[in-house]
Formats: sequence, C-alpha cells, structure tokens
Amino acid sequence: STCVFKKCGNGEIDDDEECEDSNENEGDGCFECLIEKGWTCDESSCEVIFGDGIRISSFEECDDGNLIDYDGCSA
Repeated sequence: STCVFKKCGNGEIDDDEECEDSNENEGDGCFECLIEKGWTCDESSCEVIFGDGIRISSFEECDDGNLIDYDGCSA
C-alpha cells in the first residue's frame, strides 16, 4: 500500500488549511496555507481588503480603515 501525504502546496485545500495557492510566496494573500492579514481568499485566489486599516504596500498607497473619499486616503 502507498501512503499519500497531503500538504500545503498540493493544489487542494486540506482540513487544516485556510487557503491554497500552490506556491510558497509570502505577500500574495496566502502563505503556508494561511490567509495573510489584510487579504481575503477563496479556494484558489486572494484579494486585498480595501478599507480595513491594514496597508498592503504593493497594492495600496494608504488604508485608513474606511472607504470614504477625500478624507486623506481615498477608497
């Protein structure tokens, strides 16, 4: 018999994983199969959450915790 070992990076969300983007890149929303702060992820892709107060430097110039324009940081 063969023992199949599931792990982060196999392309499928296993029981102990929050996300699975099949890479080991930090800063893309899913790192070590956990959703990074400031991101939201579905089964295979992640997006920055705008207006949450967490600035993701490569995607947001600013993030003041709201989506109100003309208050110093526009949505």
